[in-house]
Amino acid sequence: MILEKRLEMITRLIQVEGIVDVDYLSHYLEVSPKTIRLDLSLLEKKGVLKRVHGGATIVTEKPAKDQSFTNIRRSRFIQQKRIIATEARKLIKEGDTILLDDGSTIYELAKILDGVNVTVFTNDIQILNVLIAKPNVSVHIIGGRVQKNGDSYVVAGSDAVEYMQNFRVDKLFLATSTVDTENGLMLFYYGDSAVKKSFISASNQVILLADSSKFGVSAAVRFAKLEDIDVIITDTGLSTQEEEKFKQVNDMKLIIAG
Repeated sequence: MILEKRLEMITRLIQVEGIVDVDYLSHYLEVSPKTIRLDLSLLEKKGVLKRVHGGATIVTEKPAKDQSFTNIRRSRFIQQKRIIATEARKLIKEGDTILLDDGSTIYELAKILDGVNVTVFTNDIQILNVLIAKPNVSVHIIGGRVQKNGDSYVVAGSDAVEYMQNFRVDKLFLATSTVDTENGLMLFYYGDSAVKKSFISASNQVILLADSSKFGVSAAVRFAKLEDIDVIITDTGLSTQEEEKFKQVNDMKLIIAG
């Protein structure tokens, strides 16, 4: 891939995700880690990003020197994510069986799952660590191979897909890299698309949690159509134009939290 195209794709990715990982970019763009580091240095000189250990973060981020790569990612748009998670929490009822996808907004939802008895399935190790401390939550970790997915550790692969074929849940709280009305839900990280599809198939209701930065942007791999989604919860940063487009999607509810 030529330099100009790589720089364009890295720029688009960091604008949406807020942070990029050298190893992932090397695999995604099919070049060596050394080449990616040189690309990141060029973009840093242009003021597009700020280099951090293991990758780069968007220039508006000002991480502490001892802040981990994962915490930088999870802290981006943190207030919006907490507002979305609080709205999503209202949809969970006593006795529900729910499925929590991996992702930073879903992580915020897991943190506030108190005061209601629920059964939770998840493939996100950090979410698991939050839930095992909650006596009201019966938690199941989805079986399969643990892999690094961007900045998280998740259970993925064919074993995870097969595992979900044995279960049915009331509600899925789903994450995505991007979403738009033409291409649906898309991922920068190819590895978990099959798992996400299996989550959707196993769920009676699919609820997408996505902050407004993820709308109207394209990524590498589509894993779901908008018709697969029952509810989208986002924040007040969504433009009026995007809001109107999504409200016109049949049989899907858009909730603006804030």
